[in-house]
Amino acid sequence: MEKYDVLGIGNSLLDITLEVDESVLKELGLKKGEMILIDKDKNKYLLEKLKAHSCKTSPGGSCSNTIAGISILGGKTAFIGKIGNDEIGRIYEKKTKESGVEGKFVKHPTLATGNAITFITPDKERSFAV
Repeated sequence: MEKYDVLGIGNSLLDITLEVDESVLKELGLKKGEMILIDKDKNKYLLEKLKAHSCKTSPGGSCSNTIAGISILGGKTAFIGKIGNDEIGRIYEKKTKESGVEGKFVKHPTLATGNAITFITPDKERSFAV
């Protein structure tokens, strides 16, 4: 008998989801409804500014999301990805395990774990900083 029904290999991006007022987007210099790619300095800035806000975190990346869905449906799954040796990587690893997926991670000693910050305004419009 095989150990897994499905094994996925992909990008490990921690999804960070926040419900915010449009004024927060303006304060952070973001436009409602857009998706922007950010560098590590902008990411650090945004995460620092958002510490006071309540957020939800979950393992993300298209492959990881698919594997989690299969696990929810009862499949035996595993996910292989690369994370940083940082707090976001530790959260990613923990949340992967909590979702019922066996995680196999390579930890990069100096690079940060990727993340996707999703801002949801009261009208349910989503804006992304990835």
